[in-house]
Amino acid sequence: MIKQKENSDSKSLASFKKTSFLLAFLFTSLLTLSAADAQKDELKENLLGSEKKQKQAISTIKSSNREDLLPILSEILRTTSSEGELQGLILDLYFSYGTDIEKYNPKIIEDLEWILDNTKNEANLIKVLHYAATYKEKRLMYHTLNFITYRDATVREYTFKAINSFKDDRALPFILELGSSDQPIHRYYYLESLNFIIDERANMHVTKLLTDPSPAIRSECIVVIEKLGLREKLNSVLAMATNDANYEVRKTAVVSLKNQKSKFPTTVYQKTIFDSNQEVRDVTVDAINTIKDPSYAKFISTAMEKETLSPLRLKMVDSLLILNNHGGGAGLSAALRKDQDSQVRSKAAFAIGKLKATPVVRDLVSSLQNEQVVNVKIEVTRSLGMLKEKSAVPVILNRLQTNEANELRSEFLTALNQIDDPKVMPVIFDLIDLEGAESIKIGMKHLLRTMLYRYHGGGGKEYRTITLSEKVSMLD
Repeated sequence: MIKQKENSDSKSLASFKKTSFLLAFLFTSLLTLSAADAQKDELKENLLGSEKKQKQAISTIKSSNREDLLPILSEILRTTSSEGELQGLILDLYFSYGTDIEKYNPKIIEDLEWILDNTKNEANLIKVLHYAATYKEKRLMYHTLNFITYRDATVREYTFKAINSFKDDRALPFILELGSSDQPIHRYYYLESLNFIIDERANMHVTKLLTDPSPAIRSECIVVIEKLGLREKLNSVLAMATNDANYEVRKTAVVSLKNQKSKFPTTVYQKTIFDSNQEVRDVTVDAINTIKDPSYAKFISTAMEKETLSPLRLKMVDSLLILNNHGGGAGLSAALRKDQDSQVRSKAAFAIGKLKATPVVRDLVSSLQNEQVVNVKIEVTRSLGMLKEKSAVPVILNRLQTNEANELRSEFLTALNQIDDPKVMPVIFDLIDLEGAESIKIGMKHLLRTMLYRYHGGGGKEYRTITLSEKVSMLD
């Protein structure tokens, strides 16, 4: 009896413990669920709270896997007074889901249409247009078409990219209508659209616009022809490069032809190098440099004779160096004798020697006598030495005895060594004792020793020219 009672008590105790454990588990679970609900409610409350809290909540929706809250954003998107930043955050969140966003927010297209119809924030407009282009979202097509004449170029660019992605014939009439518009700006937008919309049917107005009254439209037409590779229009561009009344159009045509160097006769540059406008001449030099045809050196040289602008004349000197041809030398002569900029004169003197423009070497000699700027005279002297011009020897010897800068006088000695006229030896011998500058005196001794060794010594030893830089080591 007692034993039965003990068994009964034991069973009751076990049952009690089991029941207590279940109650505790349920209580804990309820607390956990309650805490989670509170957390979810807090995120939702923040989303419906102040703008600051809304921004914080929007930034955590995806990481918190709270896609159930996305539909709430539609109302916020349309009612917020902060159409820039807050709308932008919502759009960024939408687009981070890609095409899956529609699963979580069935009103996404309505939201994007609302943005296109109502927002004035161009950054957000671009975000929507970019989304439309990326995912070929045709449902936004008619709203997108409203922006083909928008004032901002970047917005128009994304608009045309979106239209191109749609590949929808319903959009084509809107583009073509721009091309035949009475408003010049709309005709310009039409040409602009052809840089992004790949459809041969859209090109139908290009030929007509080549003769448009607006220079800006004619210029843009040239750009489009190059972009689309419309070779059949190339002759028109060639004619415009030389004959268009507007220099901007001529300039654009030359630049376009330069970019298509293998597709047209380059003789057009023989005319544009003499254009009345400096900008056209400038881009023509660039074009000639691109084709690197030495036969154009004579045209560059002739243009240099007529050129009055120092920066452009300097560019032409560089062009002759690129072509490795002096073009007769008359242009370099004009630059050396007449240009007001010492940099141009210096570069011209260098080019005469580098390109061996012997027809104008006399101008170098004259320049050495008349030039006032030391750096120019240095380049003149170097070129005379490089050309081994013996007619310059009397002038060099004369200038050597003046109070010219020692740097220049040192160049005189180098040039005399290069010219290699033995008649200078007695003069140099006499000048050594009269020279006051020690560095020049050393240079004279070296020059004299070199020339004596060259003409009167050697004893069968191999001769080498002694450079002026070997000054001290060669002294007795």
